[in-house]
Amino acid sequence: MDGIGILNGETYRKIEDAVRGKRKEEFAEILTGWMEEGEMLAGIYFGIAQGVLLKVGAECGRWEGIRLRALEEFENRQKAVSYLAELLKDGEENGNREKRAVRWTKVYVDRHLGEEISMWDIANHLDLNYSYFSRMFRQAAGSSFSRYVYERRMQEARNRLGRGERVKDVAALVGYQEVKSFSRAFRRRFGVAPSAMLHSI
Repeated sequence: MDGIGILNGETYRKIEDAVRGKRKEEFAEILTGWMEEGEMLAGIYFGIAQGVLLKVGAECGRWEGIRLRALEEFENRQKAVSYLAELLKDGEENGNREKRAVRWTKVYVDRHLGEEISMWDIANHLDLNYSYFSRMFRQAAGSSFSRYVYERRMQEARNRLGRGERVKDVAALVGYQEVKSFSRAFRRRFGVAPSAMLHSI
């Protein structure tokens, strides 16, 4: 197959039509054929295929959240093709994926309140584009990711203080290394010092 001819308009339209029609097998077949070219061209074609998914996703909201990946991240070309082909899901399945991602994120946040929580790391773990994940989470949770983490930390702190736990211990358990910065954040949220909440439950 000729590397120059393979990128003509007709071939590109075929792969775009396959994506629009959610024809996974056809999409995989075309992409596999592209990637039979040389090592350098394989990476280019893989990037183009992701670009098609992003373009269609921007129009119909199906695949706009995919994280752009390099061919080198995969064990072999077949796994790279399979990864992109598996993204050809219908809108309902995509919606379910988003719900699962948000649920997983909330559980993760609750389990790691005392640690640094990075939205970049979570989006990466979920294989979602950072900007897309940020919008998706805000829409589902009703607040930004950082605001959600802050609220969960403050709620957990209030509950623990109400049970009589020491301010210093609670600060560390919800991710604050310094009591002073924890106290400022707590007062900003509840209008009182953390000590005022001791034994309130």
